[in-house]
Amino acid sequence: MQSAEHGRLRGAVAVVRTYQPRRAGRRQLRWLLYVCLGDGCSLVRVRRRYRRRFGIETGYRLMEQVRARTTSPNPALRFLLMGVALLIVNMWIRLHWLFLRLRGRGPRRVARWRFRLDRMTRFLTRAVERFYGVVTAIALAPS
Repeated sequence: MQSAEHGRLRGAVAVVRTYQPRRAGRRQLRWLLYVCLGDGCSLVRVRRRYRRRFGIETGYRLMEQVRARTTSPNPALRFLLMGVALLIVNMWIRLHWLFLRLRGRGPRRVARWRFRLDRMTRFLTRAVERFYGVVTAIALAPS
């Protein structure tokens, strides 16, 4: 890689062959490319590190789907809303593992399509609206 601002960077590329299970019982061959910077390490270790990193990225992407938005400059409030969003995502994942595991199809299979995150978000929204009520009209102030 090369840029006018940062100069040139050279790194090794690791090529890993994996098999991904499919529904019909057959496995699909996948080739994965990873950029290795710094010390060289084994391909198994590179794959394990990237898988962990992709899991972290997925968690943040899911959190962004349920995070409440605010224009408040208060960092404590922003941090609280982020924590609540992470809690909601973790509860959703836990519900999947408790109630939607597919037995007999491998150790880590879950029927995610039966209870998607947007459905859980709608359930929580309705519960909050039922508890606090919904504003459907705003009365004009007398002048």
